Amino acid sequence: KPSTQTDVMAILDLVNTADTNSVVFILNGGVFDDRKAYQTVRKGLIESNRLKAVVSLKPGLLHTTNAQIAMLVLGESDGNVYMVDATGVYHTNENHNILSDGDISKIATACKSNTDISRCVSKDEIISLNYQLDPIHYFNHNLNFENPATLKSITKKVICGIEMNPTDLKNAVSKSETNLHAFSTSDLNSNTKTSALKYLKESDSYLNHKIPNKSLIISKFGDTSKVRIVDFEDANVIAVGRMYVLELDTDRVNPYYIKAFLESECGQYELNNCKSGVTITKLDLDEFLNIQIPLLDADIQNKIVKSFCIMERSD
Repeated sequence: KPSTQTDVMAILDLVNTADTNSVVFILNGGVFDDRKAYQTVRKGLIESNRLKAVVSLKPGLLHTTNAQIAMLVLGESDGNVYMVDATGVYHTNENHNILSDGDISKIATACKSNTDISRCVSKDEIISLNYQLDPIHYFNHNLNFENPATLKSITKKVICGIEMNPTDLKNAVSKSETNLHAFSTSDLNSNTKTSALKYLKESDSYLNHKIPNKSLIISKFGDTSKVRIVDFEDANVIAVGRMYVLELDTDRVNPYYIKAFLESECGQYELNNCKSGVTITKLDLDEFLNIQIPLLDADIQNKIVKSFCIMERSD
């Protein structure tokens, strides 16, 4: 686990003395983490010209964990690095993700040439992205839409949920009726009505986290991004937990149209590119707000919403 600068530099010393052109090191996706310790590691790898390729693999290839997997190909380098996004290269066998011989050959080729899953990236480009080593950052994954708009441009306000540990939440809940209700991350999984929500003890500070009508709510963490549109009819419902609440500009978009897009194949593709993490993925707010959405006419949005709602009921 080369999670510290010392470990990585020890590996580099091994590569320098080894009688081989390359050493492949398999590790969890922590090397992609943005924390300062990992930035130091990445900078050392790039500045020493000892990194030849980085491969991002499909989570779940190791049966003991669903963590993201990375491969570092270390050896003598001219400073250029092949970035390989192999997250879509795998087969499923008896409910397990595996790499076939063909998959392995495809990844090996991608580590030394430009292919549909790889790209040779210059040292200067890597430095310009603050030594980021996650291959996904070096591919243009934006989809081309007619009349696109960023999610940020159609959002009036972003509210973050109050993060409470179980003890704090227990102390904040009121056993008697109050004017405040708590909407937690567990409520994202069901169409919970206001009357079913727990009461919170009265506090003016909680009102900064009040959920506006017809807001879009999405969890900060997790592989599956559950999206909900909620309307509590002006009740004082407070976002409690690791979630983002987006008050959308309803003069420009139908909130349920945004939900339909984010839960579509295109939307899920965009959401996945906004996530990072090792064992638990986190949705990056800035990247999430920069997702592009086709801003269609109101009539077309409403037709899509009507079809989407029918499909939801049939599910």
